[in-house]
Amino acid sequence: MLLDAVKKSAAETMSDILTFIKHQKSNTRPNIETSSRCTLRCPQCTRIKLYSPKNTSNYRETKQRIDNGFDLTITDAEKLLKFFDSGLMLCGSISDPIHWPYLLDFLALANNYPNKSIQIHTAANQKSLDWYKHAFSLSHKNIVWRFGLDGMADTSPVYRVGQDSQLLFDAMILGKSMGLTIEWQFIIFKHNQHQIDEAKQFAQKYKINLFFVKSNRSGGGVEVPDEYKPKRNKETIDASKETRI
Repeated sequence: MLLDAVKKSAAETMSDILTFIKHQKSNTRPNIETSSRCTLRCPQCTRIKLYSPKNTSNYRETKQRIDNGFDLTITDAEKLLKFFDSGLMLCGSISDPIHWPYLLDFLALANNYPNKSIQIHTAANQKSLDWYKHAFSLSHKNIVWRFGLDGMADTSPVYRVGQDSQLLFDAMILGKSMGLTIEWQFIIFKHNQHQIDEAKQFAQKYKINLFFVKSNRSGGGVEVPDEYKPKRNKETIDASKETRI
């Protein structure tokens, strides 16, 4: 009797696990941290602690975390792409996917899976426009590039410290001209809210999908206007569907 009960319990547990795995495979698009590299110094990012005094716990803990990081291998990336039916999202919390050494290899590999949706969220640079042209040429129709630019070229680096914003605007225009889906994510701060209409006009001109983000981000002297603070942790508004936000 006890053995039968154990077998039944094991069978039910395995059934629950397989059901969970099947659900994740069919319905989840996981966010993948591809490396530990980024060139920006956004005030609220974990990486900013690297600029703390080296004798502080903030510096030591963050340095250790990044030093212990590793690059996702192209083999493991393909396994993830094969497994998840809904595709993958490359959007790091301490890294930017353009600094993943295997990104171009991954884009080429992804052409073997043209029906898989892939989102590449990026705000960093240190690449040339020729690099973006090559990356875009490898991107199939279900790959979406989403650029984090908080304002126009003159204001985005206020929060995205170290960003060559004009290069990224040029890259967005180039990507769209090559037939890709290009998205622009714009976090609203006090220092860039006056550019909301200008951003809409730019996006409309180049047929770029613009998303305004209400957030609670802070630090580095930036501040979110009260009317653009979210009711939840973060709210995203599709500007193509809204005349006003």
